[in-house]
This record gives sequence, structure tokens and C-alpha cells, in this order.
Amino acid sequence: DFIKFVQCSKIKLTHENVVGLNYLSTIYEISSLKTHTEDYIRKNHQKIVVDLLQKHETDETFDTGNCEEIIATHLDEYIEDERLLNLKISTLYRIVTKYHQKNKISKEIIEFLFKILSKHGRQASILFSEVDFGDARIDCVNRLLTEFSSSFDFHFINSTLLQTLYDANGEIIRREEEHRK
Repeated sequence: DFIKFVQCSKIKLTHENVVGLNYLSTIYEISSLKTHTEDYIRKNHQKIVVDLLQKHETDETFDTGNCEEIIATHLDEYIEDERLLNLKISTLYRIVTKYHQKNKISKEIIEFLFKILSKHGRQASILFSEVDFGDARIDCVNRLLTEFSSSFDFHFINSTLLQTLYDANGEIIRREEEHRK
């Protein structure tokens, strides 16, 4: 199909060929084909964007930014897709950061972050560094301390969670002092 396109023949984009054509259009700098494939990917993102990202996330010649932006924009739709858990932490970090720039973090997204932490362990701790957990702060801190204390790197805890941890610790100390009286 790529050769046909270069020879000015019409081709039909499909789920099966769009990833390869997009890749080749990037490598050989064929902007019109790249535009068409990116449009197709955007319109059919749920069926192909995670596969595309998995296939090329380690390829330095491939710009993963478009795929990451699509997933970030529709992250609420993707969090049940187990394939996301197989992406590199650096890729997931960029996706979560882009999502958080435009959206509040929902309980479903928090649960997704904990799934990543369960799968990837300590290296996934960085995903918690920039996130404002809102009303779920106390639950998150409690869960990190109880379920993930050995696999979470507390150096990545953000200031909001740190304040919650400090407040919770103060509350525990206050209760202990009251109990002693």
C-alpha cells in the first residue's frame, strides 16, 4: 500500500495497514500520507492507538506524542484496557500528566494508578508525584501506607499528599494523647 501511495495510486486505509503506513510516512517524510493516517487513527483511536503506541514506544524515530495525547484525552475510556498496563512508566507518566493538566483525577483514575503500581512496583511511584487526589487524599495515603508501603517510593509523594500524611499523623498523636488521659 505504501508503494502504491508513493506511485500516486489510491489506497484504502484500514485498521490493519494504518499503523505501518503511518510509520513509513513518518520515516520517509510523506506529509500527506502522515496526515491521512493520523486522521484515521484519531477517528478510530479505540481500536488502534494502544497497539500503535505499544509497537513504537521504544522507537526513537516515531513520535508517540499524538498517541499519548489521544489516550490522555480519552483516558476515562481507556483505563479498563489492560494493554495500558504494559506501557513503559515514562509513557504512562506523560499520559497521566497530560490528562491531569485538563481534568480532575477521578476515583477510577486513582484506581488505575494503583493497578499500575501493583504491576510495576516502585518505579511506578513517580505517577503519584504530580497528581492532586482531591477528596480521596486520606484514602490514598492510607492505601499507600498499608497496601503499598514496601513497593511505593515515598520520595515521589506530592506536597498535597504529604500534608495529608502530616495531618493524619497529627490526628493519631492527638488521639493517643487523649487516650492516655
